[in-house]
Amino acid sequence: MGKFTAMLSILTVWLLFLPACAGSAQLQLDNTATFAKCRKGDTVKITLDGNPSTGYRWDFENESPYVVELESEDIVSQNNNLVGAPARQVFLFSARKAGKSTIVFKYRRPWEKAQKPVFEIVYTIVVE
Repeated sequence: MGKFTAMLSILTVWLLFLPACAGSAQLQLDNTATFAKCRKGDTVKITLDGNPSTGYRWDFENESPYVVELESEDIVSQNNNLVGAPARQVFLFSARKAGKSTIVFKYRRPWEKAQKPVFEIVYTIVVE
């Protein structure tokens, strides 16, 4: 019975970690988790809070777009019933090639690029 229990425990642990190692994993980053390690073919989803009705939005500079490439960008309202309600900007990147990419997000009005952004977050993504 001891061998069976040990094998069952190992199998359970292995199954718990399997999704993290799958070839098409999706990693979630936000303003608290700013580092990801992934494999070629994985996707990295970055979700940032904001309020686009004020004119402010997140834009980014990707230092290595050949390593991770933007697939899509979307704005998701947190409360559809309120005008001026906060929203989330969701960026989906694909891991294309082994390497390291640094993506700098800046929260500012697009027409005020010469001014210092209100917020800045730096993300590092390593593709193995």
